[in-house]
Amino acid sequence: MKYRCGFGNLALSVLACTGLMAGHAAAAPDVPGKGKYISVITPVTSYPAMQPGPELLDPNNKIPVGVLSEPVTVAYLKKIANNLLAGWQGPRPPLYIYIQPSDQFTSDATIGGTLVFTTGVLNYFATSPAFQSEDCMAFVVAHELAHVLLNHPADMRNSKKMMDKTNGALQLMSTLAHMAKYAPVGGGAALAYVADSALVEMAQEYIFPIWQRGQEVEADTLAIDLMARANYSVEEALKVLEIFKQREQEEHEKQAALDRDFFKDVVNTGNPVTGFFNQGLGWLGRNAQATLHDIAADHPGGAKRLKKARAYINREYDDQMVTLRSAPFRAFIGQQPVRQLLTDVKSLNTIQTASLDKHNAPTADATLRVLHNVKSAAVQRSEYYFYLEYAARQQKGQGNQMLGQLHQAYLRPDVTEDIAKAYAQTLETQKQYTQALGIYENIQKQFGDDGMYAYRIRVIKKQNPKGDTAILMAKCIATGDDAIKTLCNDAQNNKL
Repeated sequence: MKYRCGFGNLALSVLACTGLMAGHAAAAPDVPGKGKYISVITPVTSYPAMQPGPELLDPNNKIPVGVLSEPVTVAYLKKIANNLLAGWQGPRPPLYIYIQPSDQFTSDATIGGTLVFTTGVLNYFATSPAFQSEDCMAFVVAHELAHVLLNHPADMRNSKKMMDKTNGALQLMSTLAHMAKYAPVGGGAALAYVADSALVEMAQEYIFPIWQRGQEVEADTLAIDLMARANYSVEEALKVLEIFKQREQEEHEKQAALDRDFFKDVVNTGNPVTGFFNQGLGWLGRNAQATLHDIAADHPGGAKRLKKARAYINREYDDQMVTLRSAPFRAFIGQQPVRQLLTDVKSLNTIQTASLDKHNAPTADATLRVLHNVKSAAVQRSEYYFYLEYAARQQKGQGNQMLGQLHQAYLRPDVTEDIAKAYAQTLETQKQYTQALGIYENIQKQFGDDGMYAYRIRVIKKQNPKGDTAILMAKCIATGDDAIKTLCNDAQNNKL
């Protein structure tokens, strides 16, 4: 069946078209009410062959810590993944595994299908005796692997591209309508702009969620099946999901405390009327969003995931009898390269966290001393390490001396956006405008960062104050991102 999208009513037609297009993404089957989930899945015939690079790591390379590859750790996680894949009847996806040097307890299957596990997960299991089994780690690996096997990253890629186009179209048409005065200024046009902006937010939250409805539960369920076929204890999956439930409860308690201080925050704004409007919208938005997510189950919380997983295990694997694989995990986590990795990452994260404190940020010399004591070869080779070293050297006025190293860091497939931008900005300060412009364009393409429109405008105006930036400004408006539009306006007015 073919669908035709009309333009009589912009808001309605875009909503209809995006809804239909979102529905075309390949979807895994729902978890059955009886029987094992893995038995009703039709595996995809093949997986996209992606080369190492920014798209493969997106979005983990959009933050300063980036990713790293520690051979012993990656080999262990790949061994677990291969154990799990032994029970999979379909083709095997390429296994790209990286470590993110973060204290957060999380993992990720990227848009490119890469599996990323934080040092926070490894450290939590390493320091918690009740979780020191390969079975616990196997659930974390199996969950992310299940996302890839179910082709969820392809759904995410399709949704992200369509959301970007829809967002930009809505904002551009709204702005043009306002400029052309299709309705009285301050009346219909302003309301049209607000309506379309609201539609963008609604579409982004409920038509194009990062993981579509039920995908987290699907991944949990397939992960349990894969664990059972590999003779891992499925009961350990419940222990890991309990962690997410507890973290979720802690976050809810923090939010409840903020909400209790709602009226105090309003008064502290200095303008009770404006304060109530702004704070009130924020409060209503948070709670309405949470309620809608709860109803739609787009992002089922830890408690719901735990409940569904427990019901599934009780139904399908109530008679499983296996021995926990504690010895292999303890042997792995006790190896010197792994212990050194966790120790050194914690040191780097301490620097990064402290640097956010404007009043007590570490000096450049203090940062360099910490970096000098790092012993893990994997950490020393990481983009994260280089990023901290470059920032410290720049603070000491030695940044230009590292241009060659900065260029090499930029060429790496695991380059972070922060390093790429630092390279472009260094070229720009040295008035190498053509090269800087090319790097900014490449960043925009590789990282999908439309904020680079502003920096491209800035460079063009530095090259020639009367340079033509009209096309870039129009594209900037079309992004539909207010923050990006502000950046572009600042660049156009030589304020960026």
